[in-house]
Amino acid sequence: MKDRDNKIPRDTIAVNIKNYIDFSVNALRDILESRVSEINHKLEYKAEVSQIAIKEAKSDLNIRLEAMNKFREAMGDLTANFVTRNELEIIKDQIKNHISRGEHDVLCSRVDSLSFKVSECATKNELNSLKNQQIGFFIAIIILLLTTVFALLKGY
Repeated sequence: MKDRDNKIPRDTIAVNIKNYIDFSVNALRDILESRVSEINHKLEYKAEVSQIAIKEAKSDLNIRLEAMNKFREAMGDLTANFVTRNELEIIKDQIKNHISRGEHDVLCSRVDSLSFKVSECATKNELNSLKNQQIGFFIAIIILLLTTVFALLKGY
């Protein structure tokens, strides 16, 4: 009977095992909930950062698109004033027709008179240069004479 008295009753062992299992399950549940909570916080943070990055990227993209649209408008305005090839050909034909009607002689005489005036100006420039050289020479002689006179006067 002595062995029987030292034995722990089965109900007590079952209760102890149940308590141990409950404690272990609760501890594991707390650990898992803590990890899940950490993961959720990290995911929420990453989602917020991603949303901010997306907003900034959209803003940058809108700025670039606005600049591109302004550039396109400017190019459109510029090209709207360009002469087309067809218009240029028409203008060339009109010029050829005017020149062929006798205006060629008038244009040639105007070019000749302009070239004569240019050569005349060159001759006038040469004469003016020669006159300037002569004037400079006379001024130098006058200065030489004056310095000589002043030098002689100082000596007396």
